[in-house]
Amino acid sequence: MHAGHHVFAHIPHIHFFKLPDEVAHFYILAFVRTILTVTGGLFLPLFIYKSTGSLTLVFLYMLLSQGVAKLPLRPANLWILRHYGVEWAMFLSIVLAGVEYSLVYFLGMGIIAVFFYGFLEGVSGSLYWDAYHTSFGVFGRERDSAEEIAGLQVIQNITSILLPMFSALIIRFLGFHTFYALVFVSTFLASLYLLFKFGELHRIDFSFHDVLHAPYRDLHVSDGIQYGFTWVIPIFLYIVFSGSVVLFGALKTLIGLAMALFSLIIARYFDRKRAFGLGRVTYLGNAVFPTILSLFPSPIVASVTEISRGLTNTFAVAISATLYRVVKHRAPALAVGRSFYVSVGKTVSFTVALVLAYLVECAHVLALSPVNTTRYLILLTMPFALLSYYLYGKLEREAGSYS
Repeated sequence: MHAGHHVFAHIPHIHFFKLPDEVAHFYILAFVRTILTVTGGLFLPLFIYKSTGSLTLVFLYMLLSQGVAKLPLRPANLWILRHYGVEWAMFLSIVLAGVEYSLVYFLGMGIIAVFFYGFLEGVSGSLYWDAYHTSFGVFGRERDSAEEIAGLQVIQNITSILLPMFSALIIRFLGFHTFYALVFVSTFLASLYLLFKFGELHRIDFSFHDVLHAPYRDLHVSDGIQYGFTWVIPIFLYIVFSGSVVLFGALKTLIGLAMALFSLIIARYFDRKRAFGLGRVTYLGNAVFPTILSLFPSPIVASVTEISRGLTNTFAVAISATLYRVVKHRAPALAVGRSFYVSVGKTVSFTVALVLAYLVECAHVLALSPVNTTRYLILLTMPFALLSYYLYGKLEREAGSYS
């Protein structure tokens, strides 16, 4: 066991989280990547829709960034993880995301530009999640796995509290292009500084064959499909809020606040009780609240259901900690295998979304408004959330079998 390092030792009452000295900087890298996610990544689909008025282009971006572009990259990601470690994978993720957002400033919108944005986001995102799950699953501590995850999530949730509203105000007064230029410059400089702070690197030793044969593939694909359909919700909210990025940012700030308050409490309870079943709450929330939102679309219902879903999503820390228990005991490649098969699931959901948008906007086969198009897609979250609820039981039982 590596020597511990109190990352937050100088802050009173936040001694819950000890990390090995040599990976403490990874959490700072993850924090920088979170800044990109809750600023540029959160608002880019809205910018595409605002600029083009086309859900087809939005879903093309999502299909590439969340699914298709991620699938063929795993061998390259594994090569980076094997030879350079999780820290370099995260650094490359930050740089590529920064390049993506800088291109927004220069290229604007259009099908070719959207294609490049989606591809770069896919590359960046796959590097991020492969490094993230490998760091926790392979190198993290099983005894405090949930609190390790929650420790990072507290930092990320604080970022989610502050930045969406701040970003929305920058966009409101300075515009999307200036906003993305600022995001790129600030995160690139931060990650460049961290490049010189790397200590010992953490490398993996499993192969892509191991990743393809990782256990619980049906659960991961089902998770990916439901997550894909919930990614439609921000576009729906943007439309329901009549294109107000300020209202959208305010709602995301409230959700981040709610998640920050509950994630550590849930994590501590999980680590003490090994309460693997807590993960089911997330699946129930994804089944219930998007369904209510799609059946009763209004700004008030949208706000209440999304805050409620944000609270239930804090229980996802139990899903990750349960998964990492199996990674530790039986299948290290599952750390990357989950991300791979989640991307497969997202490819399915965003293919459905793209086809529906094309039939509405280009082929004129269906006469649906943007609100109804997104509503029907969100409604598809429920069956796959319930399927994941059922499939999670097997993972839960295996994790509970290890002493």
